[in-house]
Amino acid sequence: MALAVGFDGMDGAILALVAPLLMKEFAIDLGTYRSGVQIALFVSIVGLYLWPWLADKFGRRNVLALNIAVFSLAMPLVALSPGWGSFILIYSVVRFALNGEWAVGSMLVAETWPARLRGLVLSVDRSAWGIGAALAGVLVTFVVTEWGWRAAYLLPAAVALLAVYVRLMCPESPYWVRTQDRKRRIRERQSAGFALDEGDLQWISKTEQPGWRQLFLPDMRRNTVMATLVAGLALVSYSTVGMWDAAIPGAAAWLGDCRIWQLLYLVGSVRDDRVLGGRLDDRSARPPYRLCHIADRGRRCS
Repeated sequence: MALAVGFDGMDGAILALVAPLLMKEFAIDLGTYRSGVQIALFVSIVGLYLWPWLADKFGRRNVLALNIAVFSLAMPLVALSPGWGSFILIYSVVRFALNGEWAVGSMLVAETWPARLRGLVLSVDRSAWGIGAALAGVLVTFVVTEWGWRAAYLLPAAVALLAVYVRLMCPESPYWVRTQDRKRRIRERQSAGFALDEGDLQWISKTEQPGWRQLFLPDMRRNTVMATLVAGLALVSYSTVGMWDAAIPGAAAWLGDCRIWQLLYLVGSVRDDRVLGGRLDDRSARPPYRLCHIADRGRRCS
């Protein structure tokens, strides 16, 4: 998952760093560029809902492998875009897949690792986003300046090999396996005409018809509100990635030493923010740390 998250960070940072070159080659203004990126982000929202649904049906491992293969093979197609319209169309597919990777990958990690290490492992995986963004700075400095922006979208195709590893080597989520086994046993009892006990009856009714209203049941309402607040603040703080470089006059000539400073900044933020936060989340009560996380997100938004 960490490699996939790293490529997510790399993709977003590459778009930001080559934005001036895109605007120049496709002869578009800042408003057109911004609208195109927003269209891709709206399409990516669909992936947040579709990929987890597929993961519930066909397993975390299988869907994650498919997901990684889709965005890895779509990124080189971005480099072949003849115009701005085709660029946004293919890039929307990339973002559609990448958003699903975050969701399915997090599910697989959270359901595989023990609770005492879950926060740390998820934080280490998520910290790869900053490393990927930092590597994008290096990529732009030494590759884009020599061979153009299209070269930056050709290299990530190699990560498609990760899909083979995920499919063959990574274990399936024990939680998903137990869930499918329980469903099978309950259906066998129903087919044989046996009555279900109250616990199995309530459980199967929830799993067969998982409605969004379940998120607001008494035992889930607080976590739902907390997660929505954190995700909303994170969206505001991250949504500027891919847009700020385009607003800098003369940014096309700025693809040099500034990227090294970006590398140092992002690697430092990886160490201090996410990994440390995940460790604190495991060692202390999670609700107090979530409040600290919300405060930090608010600081970043401001």
